[in-house]
Amino acid sequence: MTRWPVIAAAAVAAAVLAVAAVLFTADREEPVPPVTASEALAFGGVVLPPDADVLGVRGEKGVDQLYILAVAVEAADVPTMLAESGFATSLEPGRQVYMAPIDGHAPGADVASAQDRRGRVIREVLVDRTDPARPIVHWWLFTT
Repeated sequence: MTRWPVIAAAAVAAAVLAVAAVLFTADREEPVPPVTASEALAFGGVVLPPDADVLGVRGEKGVDQLYILAVAVEAADVPTMLAESGFATSLEPGRQVYMAPIDGHAPGADVASAQDRRGRVIREVLVDRTDPARPIVHWWLFTT
């Protein structure tokens, strides 16, 4: 008597169990821990002025890392924030950034932006002066 029918049945059963395991777990993503502003700021070497309001922060981790911040500051604090963060690249008026901002804080028409690199982190900054008294500074901080 041969054992081939038993081996074949065991192989089919194992395949069915493997497919079932994939189907029942494929739509269950691992919970992503929330990203803190301090984590994003430290990652990008960004220094905020004391009266800054963090409007939102988001992060993604995988092979590369990405942190996105939107921060409202007094207009006079923008140059100081950029300087204290070591961001020396001159902002280019009208230059758009084609990455998604923090939800609910899409930049307006009066913008200036630039990009620099701090070690392995690329920093894209966009200053939205739609409200000239309290601009929103958007930061995209990422590795590639």
